[in-house]
Amino acid sequence: MRFILIIIFQFFVSSFAFSKPFLLSGKIKYNSDNIKNTSLYKWNNIFSKEFIVTIPIIENEFLYINHNISEIDIYSLSNSNNNQSIAFVWDGEVKIVIDSTSSFYSAKIENSPISQEYTMFNESIYDSLFLPIRNLDTSISQEKLKCPAGCNSLDSLNILRAEAESFARKNQIMLMLSYVRDHPDSFVSLYILTKTGMEFDREDYKRHFSMLDEKLKQHSRAAPYR
Repeated sequence: MRFILIIIFQFFVSSFAFSKPFLLSGKIKYNSDNIKNTSLYKWNNIFSKEFIVTIPIIENEFLYINHNISEIDIYSLSNSNNNQSIAFVWDGEVKIVIDSTSSFYSAKIENSPISQEYTMFNESIYDSLFLPIRNLDTSISQEKLKCPAGCNSLDSLNILRAEAESFARKNQIMLMLSYVRDHPDSFVSLYILTKTGMEFDREDYKRHFSMLDEKLKQHSRAAPYR
């Protein structure tokens, strides 16, 4: 009977633990800088990151396994030669495919559903708020070539750009918090509420933190809210 209870207890514990280690693998298709290693960091927030390990690159491939990580989080992989990096959510066995050492930021992240969700969220914010500004910048540059001394059409474009920038500033937080309300069980929502490390004193952020799933509230990133 005691043996059966031990087995039941072990099964209960294992059901709440990670059954696989966190694994990071990848390859570089074009290693123009001939870099020999890459650095892995954990992002505490956009102003603070924690160095984890230097990963050797052998024949343009790399592999790192960590058995001690107990929760998913945001990490980044960087090229020390040019300070470029790619951010990703390490949520299990993740693979990163880097086309070139000169373009770490555009690497493809595979086998990471939460990284995909994180990317889609960022793209939705960009498309809604910042793509219109970029398009106006293009139009302004083209118009300057047509009338370098200035003209009414250029003035109108500058006014539209100022309005688009003001709209983006006013609505970015609103869109982010809307995502949190719609996805209370998503790690991306927790990241939104801890991205800068300065959100914890805001009443609107506190209110949205209270909406999160209880498991997310126990994540190490959530500690300042508790």
